[in-house]
Amino acid sequence: VRASREREDSHLDAEDVTSRLESRAALLVAMRQLSPFRRRLIELADLDGKPYLEVARILRVPEGTVKSGLHRARAALTRLLRKPLISR
Repeated sequence: VRASREREDSHLDAEDVTSRLESRAALLVAMRQLSPFRRRLIELADLDGKPYLEVARILRVPEGTVKSGLHRARAALTRLLRKPLISR
């Protein structure tokens, strides 16, 4: 019974890893389709976790531009991720 459960667990782990890799690949493909400015906004704010004010300083834009740009970038990324993988 224990060996069977371990095989099941390793199978589930393999599925989880595969799913995560597919999700990461889809995210990378979608990110490449964003404009460089939108991609950089997401990288700085969402992936690096920098606060809006710091992102604004780095990109030399007003904080409001960062906020509105992130809103649009996230919406665009969401739309891209909802597309079937084949059409990307």
